[in-house]
Amino acid sequence: AFLNENAEKINIFSTISFNNKEEIIRTTIDQTYFDLIGNPKGIFEQIRKDENQRNSFLFNIGSDFYIDKNKTLTTSFLLNTNNKNFNSNLDLNDFDAVRSLTRSAHRNVKDIDEISTMELFLNYTSKFLKEGHQLSFDFKFDSTVSENAADILENATSPVFENIIQKVAKNQNLDNFLFQLDYALPLSETKKIELGYKGVFKSYKNNFNVSQFDESLLYFVTVGGFKDVINYDENVNAMYGLYTATKGKFSYSFGLRAEISDITVQNGESVNTIHKNYTDIFPSASMGVELGDGSFLSSSYSRSISRPHVSQLNPFISFNN
Repeated sequence: AFLNENAEKINIFSTISFNNKEEIIRTTIDQTYFDLIGNPKGIFEQIRKDENQRNSFLFNIGSDFYIDKNKTLTTSFLLNTNNKNFNSNLDLNDFDAVRSLTRSAHRNVKDIDEISTMELFLNYTSKFLKEGHQLSFDFKFDSTVSENAADILENATSPVFENIIQKVAKNQNLDNFLFQLDYALPLSETKKIELGYKGVFKSYKNNFNVSQFDESLLYFVTVGGFKDVINYDENVNAMYGLYTATKGKFSYSFGLRAEISDITVQNGESVNTIHKNYTDIFPSASMGVELGDGSFLSSSYSRSISRPHVSQLNPFISFNN
């Protein structure tokens, strides 16, 4: 549902949506392992069926305040919740080089995930008398909380009968702050200069633990190497300048961007901290010409930096298989 009310001094907009997704995935894996001279060492087979259900709910409300004909204030609030209920069944078989069965097991995984995201946004735009002359400011804060729990039961039938019971707990928190200031100044009808600042501040925490039931101790014991707390803080301050111009059918632009990065990665279990602080310069340039008949020829150069996404920062993804 999309709702909108536009008045002389204010425009109010809202979105409400619900999504349900159900899917069945069947996967077959057949692997053969070889030694260095190409002789088979072993064979692994897996037949897997996943029955996945996911529900999501989104609510967004915002407004545009027309302070006067040249000044606008925009605000919005967004709430997005997701929950998933995944059930996986895996048949696992290991064979030796002559295809004699060495181990057979059935693994069932019940995986439940709750994810909620909240976002606040603010924009102020002021237009001046000259066309294209304006100043704008953006602020955005979003926070995502994810809680994941999985119960795993593995029944081995060969070479011995045994039951393996495991639990997975994974909690993630991600906070992002954005501050952005942009200023555009037309020097003439064909020339313009743009200046700006952008600050992005990210804080990510991942706490995960995998435990297995010990029949002799009668309680769950952490599986070695599968318990940790990861903290990642990333602060980036960037400033830029851009000059664009056109002359007849020819257009060009030159830009320069400076980024100051401050990054801290901390491993909670081993108390291992890595800190990085560096400054980079990113030039850019483009040229273009209209060739007629609606065709356009352009050439551009730019340089940027690729920083890790949350999925790349997470050292532990899944223990299902």
